[in-house]
Amino acid sequence: MEIHINGRMGGPELRESVQPVMIIYRRNLKHIFSKIEFNGLNVADYTVYVNGSITEYYKADGIYKPIYKKAKKEISLDLCINTSDINLSTILFMNQLSNKFTESVEIISGKLKAAGFQLDAEQMKSNFDHAHSLTLQAIN
Repeated sequence: MEIHINGRMGGPELRESVQPVMIIYRRNLKHIFSKIEFNGLNVADYTVYVNGSITEYYKADGIYKPIYKKAKKEISLDLCINTSDINLSTILFMNQLSNKFTESVEIISGKLKAAGFQLDAEQMKSNFDHAHSLTLQAIN
């Protein structure tokens, strides 16, 4: 399965604490998910919004705009993280980011089920957990 991750940062203060974590996590996710196939899902397209001092993309942390395209077997989602909740700690940001990806599995599973597919949610969560562990090792 392909996984696409784009990031939008809402302030210059995020460059040093958030951007490196996003790059490492994305690399780990792409590597792990490239070896896995899920019935009914070829592509997961995530946009991660991190509210900052200049721009607030969404009012609250959460998962927004989940759209499943059955013909392409593709899902897109927006994840939002408020930096005020994590005080720019690299470890706390990584944990928050990983939690949002794990939470997204239930939404993806529901969308696929409505389209007639059964997602191996535990496998997907396990992949996110593995990428989280690898990223924490790299940033420590």
